[in-house]
Amino acid sequence: MGASSSSLLDETKSNYIRGRAEAELKNFTPHYRQQYFVAFCSKLQEEVEQQKETRTHLLKQRDPPRPEEVLYQDSVLQYDDTRKWKERFVVMRANHSLECHDNQESFSKGVPARQRLLPSGGVVLTSEEKYTALVDKAFPDPYGLKEETSPPVVVVPPGQFPVYLRLPYRRDAFFSFPQEDRRATFLSILTGCIRHQNHNSLRRSSCESQAFLKAIHFYRQEKGHYESWDMLVGCEEQVLTNLVLEELLPSLQTELLTRLKGKKAERKRVWFSTLDAAYHLVQDQLREGLKVLKEECKETARSQEALVRSDMDQIASSRAFLQAKLQASVSDPAVKFCSENVSPYLASILEELMSPVTGGFQGVRLLLEGEMNALSLGFPEGGGQEGFNQRNREQRNREQRKQRNREQRNREQRKQRNREQCKREQRNREQRKLEQRNREQRKREQRNREQRKREQRKREQRKRERNREQRNREQRNREQRNREQRNREQRNREQRNREQRKREQRNREQRKQRNHEQCKREQRNREQRKREQRNREQRNREQRNREQRNREQRNREQRKQRNREQRKREQRNREQRNREQRNREQRNREQRNREQRNREQRNREQRKQRNREQRNREQRNREQRNREQRKQRNREQRNREQRNREQRNREQRNREQRNREQRNREQRNREQRKREQRKQRNREQQSL
Repeated sequence: MGASSSSLLDETKSNYIRGRAEAELKNFTPHYRQQYFVAFCSKLQEEVEQQKETRTHLLKQRDPPRPEEVLYQDSVLQYDDTRKWKERFVVMRANHSLECHDNQESFSKGVPARQRLLPSGGVVLTSEEKYTALVDKAFPDPYGLKEETSPPVVVVPPGQFPVYLRLPYRRDAFFSFPQEDRRATFLSILTGCIRHQNHNSLRRSSCESQAFLKAIHFYRQEKGHYESWDMLVGCEEQVLTNLVLEELLPSLQTELLTRLKGKKAERKRVWFSTLDAAYHLVQDQLREGLKVLKEECKETARSQEALVRSDMDQIASSRAFLQAKLQASVSDPAVKFCSENVSPYLASILEELMSPVTGGFQGVRLLLEGEMNALSLGFPEGGGQEGFNQRNREQRNREQRKQRNREQRNREQRKQRNREQCKREQRNREQRKLEQRNREQRKREQRNREQRKREQRKREQRKRERNREQRNREQRNREQRNREQRNREQRNREQRNREQRKREQRNREQRKQRNHEQCKREQRNREQRKREQRNREQRNREQRNREQRNREQRNREQRKQRNREQRKREQRNREQRNREQRNREQRNREQRNREQRNREQRNREQRKQRNREQRNREQRNREQRNREQRKQRNREQRNREQRNREQRNREQRNREQRNREQRNREQRNREQRKREQRKQRNREQQSL
């Protein structure tokens, strides 16, 4: 906090911080390059389109002062690194920087300042309690302890009026003044410097500033931050440093806060000193890298300027077409969303905003009225006792008017609060009605969904029954379709092969035609260049003939001026040759660029052709695989049918075998019974 230079950063941690800063700059570089070329093209388009309307100002703007011009200078007390108040000579210049010199004499002699501050993002306070609260809010205490009595950050000398300058990520500054009016003057100038430092450096219309703002915007969106950013203040180096420290701060808190020892005031002092050291490390690392990046973008833009100017019409038309296409695709959803989710709440939001605005304007009006009355009454027309009585009566009248005004304001405020209360109740009732309608709507939708589900289940049941019947029919028809399908596939393959050969023939003819046209275009270009060359040579010969005749005429008329005219002619000839040389180089560059574009066009067409051939091969491969799969399925189907036939044959043979055996057994039994019967008859015959 400006009291000590102690820090927790060793060499390892410093190298880590430099590496993180370098990595962040490397990730930021593609966004900056892209936005720089976009801003550069926009600038060239504005230069080409000279009929574009310019923004006019009703009031004349003053010329900006010189950066070294002094806005404020005075001797004040400053709290320095030795924790003591010392008298310094403070100077604020037109570049909105604050310089601290040892004394006025050293400033007059041109000695460099002891300390130079750029107060971008700073907060100016005059109360120690508010400053302490702001510092406690910025200090992430890992222990969460609250000390009952803590010593003041800065001991202000008695009778002095302090000023606390709180700077983010940097060491704070403290000043003290013997009179309050001197402090008020210092505060007024310092507040203006902070305001200019926060916004003026990024408001410039140059390509670098516009590209940097857009690059920061898209870079933070890439990290998932879509809200506004409070640290977009200061110059480009400071903004990029704030961005790096915002990403670096959590890791520093995790690694370094636990190493802080001592009381809370001492821990805060060491922590803010560490942040200040880290800030300057990151800023020094980014300054050179950002400078190199800007120079590279400028060189690349200068090398492409001629090409961009020549293609500006095509770029502008493509940009307008893309803008119209994006607007057409986004406009309807955006308008629908705003009309459904934003417009219904605008009236209530406007009412909420108008109440404090109206109160503020009314307070300003009353304050101006009172001050103007006091100012007009401060110059009495008469003097003596009558003037004194007149002033007393006017003073009492003013007090009575103020009392009536206060009562009037109180009545209006009560009425305003009552109106706001009624409006809030009305909005609450409407909100409850809307919620009730939504609940009823959800219930109806729930019942409808259940009804639809029941009907859906019934339909599915009927559908399953129909599917079973359909599968039975399909089973009978499948074999017939398979035979027809095989025949159709055979015919389709033959048809596709014929079409493929025709397409290849057409492609070969088209390529020959394109090559023939390309040769014709190149022939025409060569003839055009030859005609231009002959015309240039003819003009040069005529020019030289005219110059020769002029020189001879001037030699006859004025021999005394011959030497001077000879030198002038030589100078003009050298300039002419230089111009012709530059023109030839320009034409050569343009020719090379056109040839490069033609080669790229041919390469793109060749790549497209290869892609088409690749897709055709893939299509044929897929068809081949599908045919093989269908053949495989057909073979499997035939195998299953073959196995089923064999199974049925085996069962048939088994049944026949069993039947034969059964018949044989029965035959044998019958014969056996017949033999027994014959034997029985024989025995009976014998017995008789």
